[in-house]
Amino acid sequence: MTLVIYMGMRRLGDIVDALLSAGMSPDTPCAAIESATRPEQRHVAATLREFVQCVADAGLGSPSIVVIGGVASLAAP
Repeated sequence: MTLVIYMGMRRLGDIVDALLSAGMSPDTPCAAIESATRPEQRHVAATLREFVQCVADAGLGSPSIVVIGGVASLAAP
């Protein structure tokens, strides 16, 4: 299963907490892509457990897309 969330950066912490509370594995791969397809594109890849902190540390904001699930592990390093 893969979740793709648009316009979710402001509530990312709530989203991750809800997924963990519902039983999603903390080791689930995740990615956030800011300004996708543009020259200034940036991204972060992390496990669900560390995702919110990694996104905050990178300073990612909107517009971003969030991908949660196995396909996120395919993100380029």
